[in-house]
Amino acid sequence: MTRREWLQKNPPPQPAGPLLGRAAELEAEVSTQVEWYRTQATANPANAATYNAEINRLLAPATKIRNQAASASATCSLHPGVALNRHLNRPEDLFICEKGPHFLLWTLVGGRAQLVPLATLKDLPDIDGPMAGA
Repeated sequence: MTRREWLQKNPPPQPAGPLLGRAAELEAEVSTQVEWYRTQATANPANAATYNAEINRLLAPATKIRNQAASASATCSLHPGVALNRHLNRPEDLFICEKGPHFLLWTLVGGRAQLVPLATLKDLPDIDGPMAGA
């Protein structure tokens, strides 16, 4: 089995960067409305719960995307919580850390698919070569 075939059966996690970017776009779209409701909540404490509920409703789509990014996307094992992005030269299985720069490869280790840090890109296996351990 080649790496490419293995990757079709064991797809890598989604990169967090694009998801977080979309969440920021959604927040920017409603920022004026959110700010208005925050001002109203401060000025009218009796109605603050209503205004805060409206703020939560406006921010719900972005919050959902952020939660999805946190739970189901690739994050750096060397910098916990830091998002990974796909490497443009090898998007199939190679990720780059936003804080690094260092690379992580989606591969099979001990019978389990996981992200493994690479010392150099010289260690990168051939995408159409045989999959070690599969």
